[in-house]
Amino acid sequence: MPGISWLISGREKLLWASICDPDWEMFLEQHQVEELPENECIKFLENCCIENEDIRDIIIEASEGVPYYLNLSVDTFEKIKIYKKRQPISEDFGKTQPEIFNKFVEYLDKNETRSLEVLSATNLWDRDLFEILMTKFDLGLQVCTFSDLIKYSFIKEDTNGKYSIHQLTRKSLREYQDPVNRKNVYKFMFEHYKNKLEKMDTKSITPEHEKALNEAFYHAKKILETKN
Repeated sequence: MPGISWLISGREKLLWASICDPDWEMFLEQHQVEELPENECIKFLENCCIENEDIRDIIIEASEGVPYYLNLSVDTFEKIKIYKKRQPISEDFGKTQPEIFNKFVEYLDKNETRSLEVLSATNLWDRDLFEILMTKFDLGLQVCTFSDLIKYSFIKEDTNGKYSIHQLTRKSLREYQDPVNRKNVYKFMFEHYKNKLEKMDTKSITPEHEKALNEAFYHAKKILETKN
């Protein structure tokens, strides 16, 4: 396709190019994506109004230049300033990548933590599903509001108004959550999507039906995998 460039990202280097078709080597360039260099990390943190050099050094060393952990540290910084109403200090920030997440959770409101744990069981959610989950699991919607949560760097919105939590955050939240509570969320989500399929006409399957089927299967599998 002349005039078009494809950008492919993955965990490993592509090995099939020279094996399957040596001609690909004429058109394929592969570049390893490294962590952000220190000067770029400093620039990013400065743009986020983190002026304390000691705090910046701790964040950069702990994050190892990974943007996800840099963003999560900035979330922690802002959480302390806005909700704790004080200036952050060096001791507020994790010294390793796992500690970065644990420190972030430490400054969350209890209802926020519980809400994020529940949402981590979903693949995608919108405002309607958010409100259903908040009500079902009594998560204090009046405290932990929709607009508060979607401000975090690890929550992204797609073009259809659906939200998702970064995979690393989802993994950390699932590990942080009680297994019994997590299984209860999977069960509820399975029933939620199964109900959407009950009146389905097999002759007129819509994209929504396909999505519900995939989600029901996903959560059924998670129920079997989750140990009490």
